[in-house]
Amino acid sequence: MSRKSRSLSSAPILVWGAHVVQEALDSSHAEIESLYMVNESKSRLSDLFQQARKQNLKVHSETRQSLTQKTEGAEQHQGVAARVRLRTYEDVQEVIDKCSLSLPIWALALDQVTDPRNLGAILRSAHFFGASCVILPRDHSASLTGVVAKASAGALFSLPLVWVSNLAREMERLERLDFWRVGLDASSERTLTQALPEKRSTLLVLGSEGRGLRDLTAKRCDELAKLSISGHRDSLNVSVAAGIACFEVAMKRR
Repeated sequence: MSRKSRSLSSAPILVWGAHVVQEALDSSHAEIESLYMVNESKSRLSDLFQQARKQNLKVHSETRQSLTQKTEGAEQHQGVAARVRLRTYEDVQEVIDKCSLSLPIWALALDQVTDPRNLGAILRSAHFFGASCVILPRDHSASLTGVVAKASAGALFSLPLVWVSNLAREMERLERLDFWRVGLDASSERTLTQALPEKRSTLLVLGSEGRGLRDLTAKRCDELAKLSISGHRDSLNVSVAAGIACFEVAMKRR
């Protein structure tokens, strides 16, 4: 089996909405297996339809009702959906090599974020603020679904994802790659701005909804830090806290 085949997600996901499907069509991290379009939407989505034909994709004609059923009742499918296999990675070094990234970079690790809408929103923020990849543990994390793709506004297909069986072990590997690992913790005395390095590869680590960082994950961090603004991390939804933290990383790196 080729490396490319191994790196594809084990099961295709169904995504919907014109913007999300367009992102999947344009992505180097995704392969579309099937495309579904409502007949009367083909003229309105003519650019998307023509691009699909140029990529030799079979376009299945659907009624609006059949597509709503296929997308499990999604009301905002906009007349188009696709079944997609996402290309994921096994470690950050693979992302650096395949994407020809120049160091220093910054990456985001999520320690058991289980809500798909939170995951999607976090991916959207990470992509917007320039993360090179997002690391997810295989167990006790939200699965990749159409809900995640929709909440990410298509960022799911623009940002390399690294699935790891052991997050703590991957963090140890990143230490050997000279990453500075900062975990978000509301009880810390240090602020994120104080803890972030300026000219070094950085790993930002966020914990799960409610529980935060697990002890083993926190121990693998070089520093723990709170958001630099006033208030408490636990008073914010994890995706909101992630958006603020990603902004702080981007500003520090500027």
